[in-house]
Amino acid sequence: MNHSRFSRIQTFIEQRIQDRKLAGAASLVARNGRIVHCKVQGFADVETGKLLERDAIFRLASMTKPIIGVAAMMLVEEGKIKLSDPLGKFIPEFDRGITIHHLLTHSCGLGQGPIGFQEMLMPGLGDTLAIHIPKWAKVPLDFQPGSQTGYSPIAAFDILGRVIEITSGIPLDQYLHQFLFQPLGMKDTTFVPTDKQWQRVVTMYEGTDQGLVKFKDQKIFFHPRYFSGAAGLFGTLDDYCRFAQMLANGGELGGYRILSEMSVRIMGTAQLADTIEGFPRGQAWGLSMRVITDRAAAGTSLSNGSFGWSGAWGTHFWVDPKENLVALLMINLANAGGADAETAREFEGAVMRSLN
Repeated sequence: MNHSRFSRIQTFIEQRIQDRKLAGAASLVARNGRIVHCKVQGFADVETGKLLERDAIFRLASMTKPIIGVAAMMLVEEGKIKLSDPLGKFIPEFDRGITIHHLLTHSCGLGQGPIGFQEMLMPGLGDTLAIHIPKWAKVPLDFQPGSQTGYSPIAAFDILGRVIEITSGIPLDQYLHQFLFQPLGMKDTTFVPTDKQWQRVVTMYEGTDQGLVKFKDQKIFFHPRYFSGAAGLFGTLDDYCRFAQMLANGGELGGYRILSEMSVRIMGTAQLADTIEGFPRGQAWGLSMRVITDRAAAGTSLSNGSFGWSGAWGTHFWVDPKENLVALLMINLANAGGADAETAREFEGAVMRSLN
């Protein structure tokens, strides 16, 4: 890597902080298993002047989904789940042809359009996955499973979280902690931060024409009992780096194997036919992650075969097998833009231009 070029990452983030478009950001790049760039900039809380620290905790939002995808594939490898299994095998209320593969590739048709999403009731305070997920079985489908794709922001991966509970026999938070977070050393990744961890959760802001405004709901999408596989996790830059590096290593980190190389390869390979409607050109769904299939058509600087995903509040990561590279950006801005965030595109460009 050309280390001098990493100043581009620092510069665009610093400019956004000065322009009051961002409070702070943490960025990391690793190549060949070694961290070659790590920078923490700006504030965890602007009003108090609290600087952002490397151990700051961010709301991962939809970067929860790849973690759920890995957990599902772990159970596939154990023979407890098949990708072709109908969802009704695990949750009898669902008898409409949805499979595990449909859920992992955002092609289930549930909560993927204006009809279904409007009728999906969100969980109440006392709900758990076991209580709430069966209620969605009566929500009308936006299309027949497997006939289209797009994005299932909530339904597909919350349902997968419940399938993981059923097949593993333990609550989702316990399964992830025992079989994924603890082995990988992801000590601050959780659905329910402790009181001490909440002190490290960055303040959520919203960008306006007048600059940054503190977001009204600082515990947005936090639920103490309903563990959302779609968007519920909190975590740090370093924790998610360990998860992403495990994927870059083909399923192993520090001598501990989470998945086989074949499973990781499948997750990072386009799963749907090119002719299927509902996703931008040059990109496709692997299992729980976006895959770049044609960088020119996608209008991206990322290598073909790169895979990863983003969160609605500005978290973003990808793994590039060709360059043996992992890159992460952590921000929490309520209207960041998710996978289409300007910060994500700028970060991608700055990283890729730094390659020798």
